Amino acid sequence: MERGTSSRLLELTREQLFEKVWSIPGSTLAAEFGISDVALAKTCKRLGVPRPPRGYWARLAAGQKVRKPALPPQPAGRPNTVTFNLQANEERRKEWSRTFPAKSSELAQERKSIELIENESELHHSAQRILHLMEKTRPDPGGRVLIHDKNVPEIHASLAQAKRIASAVDAIIRTLALAGIQATPGDETSSLRFSKGDDYLPLRIEEEVDEVELPPTQEQKRRPSWTWQNRVNQLSGKLTFRLGSNQSLRGRQWNETAARSLELVLLIVIEQMEGWFEKFEQDRIAEAERQKEREENERRWREAERLRNHEDALERVREERARNIIRAAEWWRIHAEITAFIDECERRWKANGQSKLTASQCAWLSWARTQAEKVSPFAAGYPA
Repeated sequence: MERGTSSRLLELTREQLFEKVWSIPGSTLAAEFGISDVALAKTCKRLGVPRPPRGYWARLAAGQKVRKPALPPQPAGRPNTVTFNLQANEERRKEWSRTFPAKSSELAQERKSIELIENESELHHSAQRILHLMEKTRPDPGGRVLIHDKNVPEIHASLAQAKRIASAVDAIIRTLALAGIQATPGDETSSLRFSKGDDYLPLRIEEEVDEVELPPTQEQKRRPSWTWQNRVNQLSGKLTFRLGSNQSLRGRQWNETAARSLELVLLIVIEQMEGWFEKFEQDRIAEAERQKEREENERRWREAERLRNHEDALERVREERARNIIRAAEWWRIHAEITAFIDECERRWKANGQSKLTASQCAWLSWARTQAEKVSPFAAGYPA
């Protein structure tokens, strides 16, 4: 059911998802949910919901009778429902379109074509090394070889795909070189990368594995269908190209489908890589502008801070001058009172009929006037 119309959340049970998966082709259903085919496949796997095998829709369209399996019991520990945030998925896809508006498969198909070279001697030396490494590497239990070498992209595919992968890598290297994007060896822990300036993009090529259901044996038919273990992994023969980068670019991938040839996938991958390098450069220019703006703001802040400090200093001077004149006036009052007191002492001594002051009186008067002068603000040099 759909709930929360403001956020557009679509919640489906395992049973509802199973019915949709077997009623609507995967690419159409994925678009309805706003996710990729790969994301839909992972969702089904997480919930234990089987998907139609390869060729199912073609046989159905041809009028053939095709068997629809029963939904198996819910695996232990697996969820029974899944929620799709339709609004968030739609916004994410729109954001991706805004980031690279001209990178769709249709525009790639209209813009140019790409040639895949089959003659091994004409391939780029990195593509030739792919053939050499895949031929001498032992496959894993699933039938794929894992190549991790600094001179080639990371590869996980069957030997049967070696020539197609080599031709694809050759086409990518030669086409990107025209845009100034070079294939450069990785270090001891990384594979071949595509570089332009300080930016780089590692590339991973993988052959997808399909989960198919085998027909039941006569022995199995004697037992309940839910006991059958007929789903097996099978190499698809289709390649997927994934990107990663030092800018933490993750999850960008493009894969072959019945409607999308290897040549068209390569055009999309090449245009996407060109677009990402362009975006890296734009981000760097934008960051330089932001840094310039930050430095200008810092300069303005420092200038404003200097003016504030200067104004504060002037205010402190004004306040200090006000305090100084008050202190000077107070000391002048004290000076005047001491001087008046000394003069009064001299007057009293003379009023007693003394014709001449004594030596001790003269000494005291001299000492007293010296002390009075010390408290005068003028004696201290005020005002300057």
